[in-house]
Amino acid sequence: MVRAKSSFKLVAEPESLSPSRIAIRRFLHTHGWAKRELDIIIATGEVIQNVIRHGFADHLKTGHFWVTLEINDLLLSVTIADDAPPSRPDAWTAEWRDMVDGGHGLRLVRGLAREVTFTAKPDGNTAILLFDPD
Repeated sequence: MVRAKSSFKLVAEPESLSPSRIAIRRFLHTHGWAKRELDIIIATGEVIQNVIRHGFADHLKTGHFWVTLEINDLLLSVTIADDAPPSRPDAWTAEWRDMVDGGHGLRLVRGLAREVTFTAKPDGNTAILLFDPD
């Protein structure tokens, strides 16, 4: 049963990071999830930043991303979709890199969320992050 749902769309550019965080924060506070705000903002911000930085960086295409926040029973689901060229989620690992080389944001996302799923589609990519209330 869906208790609350909100969606928004933004242009995939660095200036969209702040408005996306504000919208997510507002949703969390409105629906009783303020105590998980920091973890959720960090995890979703990392995914959105990767969409902006990597999804469109090597292409001449500009695009958009969509965020859907949904509270079902005791879980928060955050879906981040984009219209970037399809990527290869299986190639996103940074386990072989030294920490100083970067590329460890997805490890952070996986540590903050209960479950993380990345899917490449013909018309873009989708990330679904699930969070527990505590």
